[in-house]
Amino acid sequence: MPTTNTAADTLSPETILPPVTTASTVKANRELGPQTQRLSLDGVWRFRVEGETEERTIPVPSPWEAVHPDLRDRPVTATYTRTVQIPASWAGSGVVRLHVGAADYYSEVSVNGYLVGVHEGGYTPFDLEIQEFLRAGEENTISLKVMDGAPARMVSGEGDLTPEKGALQNVRPFPFTEIPHGKQSWYGTVGGIWQSVYLEKRPDTFVDNVFVRPDVANGGASVRIRIAHPPLDPAGYVLRLLVEAPKGAAPVLPIEVPLPAPRAEIVNVALLIPGAALWDTEHPNLYGLRVELCRSAKPVDVYETRFGMRSVEAKNGNILLNGTPIFIAGALDQDFYPGTIYTPPSTDYLRDQFKKAKEMGLNLLRCHIKTPDPRYLQLCDEMGLLVWYEIPNWAVLTKKSAARGREHLEAMLERDYNHASIVIVSVMNESWGIDLTQKWQREWLVDMFDYAKSLDPTRLFVDNSACVGNYHVKSDIDDYHVYYAIPDHADKWAAWCADFASRPKWTYTPYGDAQRDYQEVILLSEFGNWGLPKLSLLKKGYGGEEPWWFKTGAGSARPEGVAERFTRYGLDQIWGTYDRMAEVSQEQEWISLKFEIEAMRKHSSIVGYVITEFTDLHWESNGLLDMCRNPKVFHKRLASLQAQNLVIPDHKKTAYWSGERFTLPVLLSHFGEKDLSNAVLDWSVDGFPTLSGSFVRQESPAPIGSSPLGEIAFRVPDVTRAREVSLRLRLTDKNGALVNENYEKFAFFPAEQRHIELPQPVYLHDPTKLLPSARAVLLEAGIILSDRLEPGVLCLASVMDEKLLHFVNRGGAALLLTVDRTSLPRTTSGMTSVSRDKNGWWGDWCSAVNWFRPDGARTDGPWASLPQTRQFDFSFRGIVPRRVLVGWDPETEADDILAGLFLGWIGFPAAFAAGFRYGDGKVLCTTFELLRNAKTDPVSVVVLGDLLKYVGSSRFTPKKVAPMERVELSHTLIRSGEDGGATWRYTTVAPEARWVTPDFDDGAWKKGRSGFGRGLTNVAARTKWSSADIWLRLVVDIPEGGISQASLRYFHDDDFELFVNGEPLLMRPGFTTDYEDLALAPDQTALFRPGKNLVCIHCMNVVGPQFVDIGMTAELQNFVPASHLPPTEPEQNLSANSAQVAERAEGEK
Repeated sequence: MPTTNTAADTLSPETILPPVTTASTVKANRELGPQTQRLSLDGVWRFRVEGETEERTIPVPSPWEAVHPDLRDRPVTATYTRTVQIPASWAGSGVVRLHVGAADYYSEVSVNGYLVGVHEGGYTPFDLEIQEFLRAGEENTISLKVMDGAPARMVSGEGDLTPEKGALQNVRPFPFTEIPHGKQSWYGTVGGIWQSVYLEKRPDTFVDNVFVRPDVANGGASVRIRIAHPPLDPAGYVLRLLVEAPKGAAPVLPIEVPLPAPRAEIVNVALLIPGAALWDTEHPNLYGLRVELCRSAKPVDVYETRFGMRSVEAKNGNILLNGTPIFIAGALDQDFYPGTIYTPPSTDYLRDQFKKAKEMGLNLLRCHIKTPDPRYLQLCDEMGLLVWYEIPNWAVLTKKSAARGREHLEAMLERDYNHASIVIVSVMNESWGIDLTQKWQREWLVDMFDYAKSLDPTRLFVDNSACVGNYHVKSDIDDYHVYYAIPDHADKWAAWCADFASRPKWTYTPYGDAQRDYQEVILLSEFGNWGLPKLSLLKKGYGGEEPWWFKTGAGSARPEGVAERFTRYGLDQIWGTYDRMAEVSQEQEWISLKFEIEAMRKHSSIVGYVITEFTDLHWESNGLLDMCRNPKVFHKRLASLQAQNLVIPDHKKTAYWSGERFTLPVLLSHFGEKDLSNAVLDWSVDGFPTLSGSFVRQESPAPIGSSPLGEIAFRVPDVTRAREVSLRLRLTDKNGALVNENYEKFAFFPAEQRHIELPQPVYLHDPTKLLPSARAVLLEAGIILSDRLEPGVLCLASVMDEKLLHFVNRGGAALLLTVDRTSLPRTTSGMTSVSRDKNGWWGDWCSAVNWFRPDGARTDGPWASLPQTRQFDFSFRGIVPRRVLVGWDPETEADDILAGLFLGWIGFPAAFAAGFRYGDGKVLCTTFELLRNAKTDPVSVVVLGDLLKYVGSSRFTPKKVAPMERVELSHTLIRSGEDGGATWRYTTVAPEARWVTPDFDDGAWKKGRSGFGRGLTNVAARTKWSSADIWLRLVVDIPEGGISQASLRYFHDDDFELFVNGEPLLMRPGFTTDYEDLALAPDQTALFRPGKNLVCIHCMNVVGPQFVDIGMTAELQNFVPASHLPPTEPEQNLSANSAQVAERAEGEK
């Protein structure tokens, strides 16, 4: 970044904007030559904040926010001062340079009261030559006045800077939006000197930097040497290159070359490295290069660096490391530290965290929009960790921010060119700081990509690491970010991976200017799920106190008060302690990651991923380690999952009845050159010695991708109770050496539980046909159905209407399957159901913890037939709720909530199953989808049976009382994709003009369930639509008497037209980002008539992702006081005389 050496006493605006010269930097691992001495200036400095009278102290290096909490998230200008005794021997000839590793963001440097230079940039080093300002043999005073890059909301911008005010007033001369700042906008600003500072005495002419470019293919390396202050007369000057080979590698002959010409700053040398020991993740061989600058055969300066002989290239959709395919198993590392923020606590601390990364099977860290401390990269070189390296982002692309970004890239590569670990470099992330809808900005991005490649053709580059709403233009890697809750959205994840693996158009610019050859590397560069940290370990890491950042974040992502919420919401009744709950959350993170990684690796074209993230960062708890680098519960399991050769249990079903045929295809994801011919897969089921076997793979798989290993099949044995079992897989090569191990959990249920035994018959109340399969499911389960809602029956209902209210009010018991927004109309007590699309209740980003209230060892509880309720694993995949229940106070009514969830740090609690009383009766509401998969899913059947038994028993005694004085009764006319979707006729070929009329024949059109679209992750695209236009038709039945009020729910991306019976009802240009609700006006409602009605939609996609969907309800508001409900059987209490009911049921058999 820009550095100026000046003797001026004051600064004018011109010395700051624009910067005038480019920084020179010193390699951190350069050895001191015979005429070089170094004085470290690390340690305690005096520190004064501008505007304050009292002086403080501060250790260097460290951000000032880490030492002085009052300086967090505010604009600060502060002066660092210290004295240093300069040796008398430093007098005379030679150069003295002040080196600052990094100071955020803008620095003025003074020596003995003289301003000697300025620097702009917060992540990369700068050097100033200060010899003319020093007094040798005396104490000297060095000062750095540093201005941080505070967020724009905290400062007034650059317009107020005047020469009279000077350069470093609290008015910032550089808007935060236009400077590289990375995640400071998320996790708090970082200011001050956060990397090491030192002085060094150099000879008059010295080696300033050395750049080594390995050439593996030709067995050598090209070396570019930069000379500072090259001599006018080069006679007698020689560069001697000495190479130290790794242990066991062939020696490399030394080379001597003369300085080629007067004032020659650059010298290029070719090294021959025969039989080179290559650098890779398993064998991180490093060569040492010593460059001696000699005069008259005597060394006057020495420069040492290290490099690795390695190549990385993208070829035919694969990443080749030294010519061999490698699967990237990476994690995103934001490179923040507890206590020290940006500054690593120590080299040992870094080494320990990288050791843990290797233990988990990671081979890459994506250092996320931050240029790391040089020690970070040195250790990655030594330990064999690949690094994905990124420019810290700005917020808005202007000429100034574009120039700063280019300068920062140059400074990064200047400092770190020789690091073998760096294999990928990103220009932008998720279009933060660029508007890709603007042509000139897309052109700038291509230019920046090309410029980066020209600076360093030995690495892979990414133009914009993309996510929903943005895309690539030109890139070596076609990468993308997406987040889904698992197992809740497991089907969406699998479908998304399949789409991504097909090289879809939507990852690149839709404006016709994409530069791609469809051979780019496909890599999922962000995904992941949360696992909350243990509070006891966090507090231990922060000296027994809650971390300061507990007061940051918002909504469910704000940790403050989490321990109190845990108790207040009654969660201690479920888990006992917060730390036990955190373990369950971490186990859910493991379940999610396991499925996501296995689903990805089924696709040969996806050749890597980056998990979000390596460590938790403040409130963001999706790390593989917590913020204090404590391992999570799955630490020892990850390495096997992230191996280059992975055995994949390709399960579609994880719950089985006894006697059912069990099938499990097994796949192998293979990367590398390991010979797996005649490899043996052994499998076994824990607790069932006879369930085991093996099969042999005769041929070795191709070196890249996924292929079948075989299929495991058997009859599920008899069990007397539900059992959770683990099926274990073990792959060995032909010599018996272990290749990979994996497992999957399954649930086995007694076949007898297919039959639900109830003491009462069941009345099915489904007036709006929300449960089309209910009757068949109930009969299949052997349940006696009653044709009357009368005393002594249980009611299974889909909607809370007057009939059901009357039944319950007189003492009836009902199980209400709340599968639709109309199932539980909102009441004065606030009870209703809400789509999980609201408040992030799916947990796709800020993950949810789904829970069941335990019921001890009882056999008559609500979850009595399940093998386990500690974890919402894949056995519950078939009953995943699409809605949540609200209106139950988690503080005062926790006992009535039998299952539920919360998001993040115990935010937005909601229920999946909860009860209430009404009149003399009781209702258990549940949003578990118990009928959708009941034909094939044992969990659906046993939970349905358990809940029906529980509702009808004396144990179900809810305390919540619902007055129900006012009920909004609604009927679903069109089901949106949120609630399962409706089946529409559709076409993507323009129809004739009368397509909106009822007499138009759409028999040749396709059928598909709503919604329609692609490219969005927050909605359910049940039918893929990728063309420019789509036309849809649906016939809707309106009950006799018509509708007096209607509500439309819609989502469109982009332009949208809606017609009813040939008449326009709604037209909307542009797009929505979520479902929107519209209460139809009387004239709009009047378009719907009793009988059959035709609803038509046309949606046109202009650019980017696309989606269209609608839902519609007709609502009638009725006042239903309990005292006004007409009794059908006065004076009779429906909850009494269960013996008579059982007797009658037996007779009916």
